[in-house]
Amino acid sequence: MKSRVRPPSLVSMWMLDVFCCALGCVTLLWLLNTRQAKMVAVDLASQKAQLAESREKLDQSQQRLTTASQQELLLQERIRLLEAEGERLRISLLESGNTIAALSAILDGSEKRELGLAANIVDLKTEQKRLTGLLSDEKALTATRTRERDSIQAQLLATRTELASLRTEMAAMQAKLTASEKAYATATLQIRDLLAMNEKSDAKTKTQTDDMARLLRQIAGLERKLQASSETTEDYRKNIIDLQGQIKSMDVQLKQAKADEETRFAGIAMSGRSVVFLVDVSGSMMMRDKETDDLTKWPIVVETIVKVMRSIPQMEQFQLVLFSDQVQHPLGQRGRWIRFEGNTTLDLVKRTLMNFTPKGDTNLYDGFEAAFGMRDQGMDTLYLFSDGLPTSGPGLTIAQQALGTNLPEAEKSDILARYVRQKMQQSWNGFRANAPRVRINSIGFFFENPAVGAFLWALSRENDGSFVGMSKP
Repeated sequence: MKSRVRPPSLVSMWMLDVFCCALGCVTLLWLLNTRQAKMVAVDLASQKAQLAESREKLDQSQQRLTTASQQELLLQERIRLLEAEGERLRISLLESGNTIAALSAILDGSEKRELGLAANIVDLKTEQKRLTGLLSDEKALTATRTRERDSIQAQLLATRTELASLRTEMAAMQAKLTASEKAYATATLQIRDLLAMNEKSDAKTKTQTDDMARLLRQIAGLERKLQASSETTEDYRKNIIDLQGQIKSMDVQLKQAKADEETRFAGIAMSGRSVVFLVDVSGSMMMRDKETDDLTKWPIVVETIVKVMRSIPQMEQFQLVLFSDQVQHPLGQRGRWIRFEGNTTLDLVKRTLMNFTPKGDTNLYDGFEAAFGMRDQGMDTLYLFSDGLPTSGPGLTIAQQALGTNLPEAEKSDILARYVRQKMQQSWNGFRANAPRVRINSIGFFFENPAVGAFLWALSRENDGSFVGMSKP
């Protein structure tokens, strides 16, 4: 049988097997690489999340560090002001005549308060005690000035009484001197007549000679009396001149004492020509604490406002701004000055405020916003009357607003207070070439939270003003 020759094939079966094996290996390697890439991507995502978390923690740490630095600077400033306040108390006590022992006791007390503040920074109650102590010292100094003024007035009255008595005696002596001068003139005429008669007639009797001698003796006596009267009158004149000088000196001292008393209020120097009175009328202004109503608190606030207005000697115009959850101008003329007309204005302000009922939140931001609208019109001084930290208004981030009632009240108030101080420095009371900075004086009313006093104190010091806390009646 004849064999058939098979033509050669290009692909044999074993080549096909090899090709399939190679393709399977490639596919397996591709799957392994894909899985490994996915694992690497997952690791990268995890590392990226960890990096973002680390950055967030770093930002928080930097923010806490910045806050701590600010608190440290604030405390250093408090310590410096405490030292200045201690020096002021030293000078005041030396001028008022207190003893060295009392001065040492007060200085020791001030040093103890400073050491206590440095040792326990977070304990703001020490700050409240210090402010109360300073208020007591100021009240004591005010009482001392009042006693000195009363003493000067008593001395002045006694001196004036003595001067009137001396003037009466001088008038009597002057009358006696005039009578003596008249008698001397009469005697002189009589002597002249006798001498003329003696010249005309040598036959005068011895009686006439005796009469002449008697008259001469009388004249000598009158001359001696006249000389004594003249010396006494001169002494009285010198005494009167000295007393008049003392009276003028006492008048100057009395006027100075009255001026010092009238131009200070519990340690705040009363100043300002164009003044804005910013008054907190939130619901807390009729409460002793968070749970206790106090109907006597608002009348005390009103009396304090009127007293402060009366104590500003140079005030020419003013504006009254009330704030709670909204801003009000009870005397009208928003954005315009109201002329200050003494007791007439004080009576109007008192009646208006006594007819007002405090209510609502404490939106301090809107209050300052309205008050500083008067800066371009010449406002030079602002007096703030409040009893608490802000409880509403701008300052919260979107995340903090989203927390709503879950955000603690103390933390919220602290955030709003810091935002108000920041806005004050950067915008409201920032540098302007055509408008000088406004002095801010703060008066606080028997608050329970020491952070309130710290906030008002810092706000006033940062704006060239003073702070005083009114204690409970």
